[in-house]
Amino acid sequence: MTRSTRPLRAFAAALLATASSLAAAGMAQAAPAAPTDVVTYDAPGSESADWSTDNDLDATGYWTPERMRNAIPVDSDPEAAPDPALLQPPSGSSLLSAPVAPDSPPVDLTEPVEPASGESPTMLLGNQVYVPITTGKVFYSVGSNDYVCSGSSINTPGKSMVATAGHCLHAGAGGTWHSRIAYAPAYSNGTTPYGLWHMKTGTAFNGWTDRSDARYDYGFFIVYPLNGRYLVDRVGGNGLSYNRGTTNKGVRIWGWPAAAPFDGSRPYHCDGDTFAYGTGGDMAMNCRMNGGSSGGPWMTNTSSATVGRVFGVTSRITTSGPARIISRPFDSDVVRLYQSLE
Repeated sequence: MTRSTRPLRAFAAALLATASSLAAAGMAQAAPAAPTDVVTYDAPGSESADWSTDNDLDATGYWTPERMRNAIPVDSDPEAAPDPALLQPPSGSSLLSAPVAPDSPPVDLTEPVEPASGESPTMLLGNQVYVPITTGKVFYSVGSNDYVCSGSSINTPGKSMVATAGHCLHAGAGGTWHSRIAYAPAYSNGTTPYGLWHMKTGTAFNGWTDRSDARYDYGFFIVYPLNGRYLVDRVGGNGLSYNRGTTNKGVRIWGWPAAAPFDGSRPYHCDGDTFAYGTGGDMAMNCRMNGGSSGGPWMTNTSSATVGRVFGVTSRITTSGPARIISRPFDSDVVRLYQSLE
């Protein structure tokens, strides 16, 4: 009996050792997700949806003029806003820093394009402000509450991409994707003169969705066609650029600030030069825009008064000292977000 059981025990031990080795190997392969890993989300709806509606109305019936006017910046709601500590530079790094040069020359991933529809590329608002219709306001819901950000159309082969901040699409660590995400080019005081374009698919970095790391606070989303037309055909699209570093001259930033003294009813822009901010590779510009301007495009090398090359999006603002808005300049990792949608 003894002789017959020893081989069985040895065999069982060998099986156990093999299983342990396999388990260890499996654990070794299940490495934590990298912050630059791409996370995508398909919004509920038909894959072939083609929203058909009057230009100033929402086909779903949810985003009424009143709801759009009453939507607020997420950072105005303490229960919904990300932890401010996660959005500010580490302690002691809020001073200006040495410029951060890109590892390689600037790259223009896509080129800007004017509207193919014959539309005027700018819209004149009541106070003599011309706003390019390649910029707009982003609306979304978290539970029963409605919020706002800013965004811009990007020229791509699919002609349906919008650039914004990651926190305008996803709540960050411990949270989920927002609902009812929609984009309103050239939004003005409750009206959507170029339609309201609903999100089909969104993408963001794991560094934002799992960690709320502001260094990865940008994202893109694809919108459904509207009345049989694609977004970029209707309003035009900006180019997408990366590797421009933290110091750039002649930059224009658009946004729909909605916290006092602003009310989110119309767009504003800041013109100037960007400079390095903190020690983490961020850039900043002197600008008084506030909540609601998140996701707005940072444009350089404008090819006309209406379109340019987007090389960053507004992520956050300073809360003390000089009024500045902050962005992380796009680097080569942005190509992964782009390719996940195109």
